[in-house]
Amino acid sequence: MAIIHLASAAYTSPRKGDKATAAPKGLGRAAQVIDAIAQFIPADLLAIYVTGMDFLSPKALWGEWAVVGTCVLLVPVLFLLGTKLPAMADAPVSPEKSTLRILMGLSVLAFIVWVWALPHGPFARTWGDEISKVGIFVALVLSVLLPLGARKLKLLND
Repeated sequence: MAIIHLASAAYTSPRKGDKATAAPKGLGRAAQVIDAIAQFIPADLLAIYVTGMDFLSPKALWGEWAVVGTCVLLVPVLFLLGTKLPAMADAPVSPEKSTLRILMGLSVLAFIVWVWALPHGPFARTWGDEISKVGIFVALVLSVLLPLGARKLKLLND
């Protein structure tokens, strides 16, 4: 999801049948869970992560963790750019600061769990392949709790 869409989630939210929120057909359950978590992560951040892992191809484990850490630190920067730049161009009103902070926190949490659930990511390389199965379980729980919590806090409208 693009930053501006995530930041404006308090004003509009995707419907269950929207193509943007539905996982592609043919994916396994684990991939669908990872896709559900990715809905709370800015697409720009996922692009930076994939580019960092692919382009830099960190051979050392610390290199992979450096890419993950950089992405976590970029969340506030991406949210700031995603809300301030459209506001300068007379775009719709950006959400309140408290809403933005909650969305940033949910994005960081979702990103960390998303990386945790990846089968060959830094979590699996550090603690073994079994840890990604735990990550998939946590992602499954979050794929249910994040949308429910966001609706309860009125971050998403239906």
